[in-house]
Amino acid sequence: MLNYPEIQGRVAKEIVDVIGYERTPRLSDRGSLPYCEAVINEVMRIQTVAPLAIPHQACVDSSIGGYRIPKDTLVMVNLWALHNDVKEWDNPREFNPGRFIDTESGQFEPRPSQSYMPFSAGRRMCIGESLAKAQIFLLFVSLFQNFEFTAAPEQGAPRLDGFCSIFVNHPFPYKACAKKRLIRSV
Repeated sequence: MLNYPEIQGRVAKEIVDVIGYERTPRLSDRGSLPYCEAVINEVMRIQTVAPLAIPHQACVDSSIGGYRIPKDTLVMVNLWALHNDVKEWDNPREFNPGRFIDTESGQFEPRPSQSYMPFSAGRRMCIGESLAKAQIFLLFVSLFQNFEFTAAPEQGAPRLDGFCSIFVNHPFPYKACAKKRLIRSV
């Protein structure tokens, strides 16, 4: 968000317009904050936390997409490739929350699971998905309701690429400044 101050501003405006400064965000606010939901989903798409998902082992002989998978084969889903597939996403390396907004209604529109699965999919998907999504939403909205974030002046905007250690994607270290939003009296 440090690299996209215009998106950060739009997020803050939506939060203040819907929630204001007086109360803390609630999960029931999700449907009223479509742009925030879209930004959160775009962050999870473009910087997949676990690019190769968690390895699984085939319990029986099976097939995926026409490929034969023998029993006991180790299977790893490349979520990074899925989230950056040019057949599924226009300009996949561009940060664009509009991918998750319905152009007619202006509402948040989840992507189909075959092209977007930050928590994996199927029977062995992340068991904490619901809790994680709730916590991410509440933290994200609370932070942008109360603070404006900028890159540290001596450093500039952080790099958007990262590095992967075993199964987790990490950002390169960076510094940021958090400035309390001014509460405007009505």
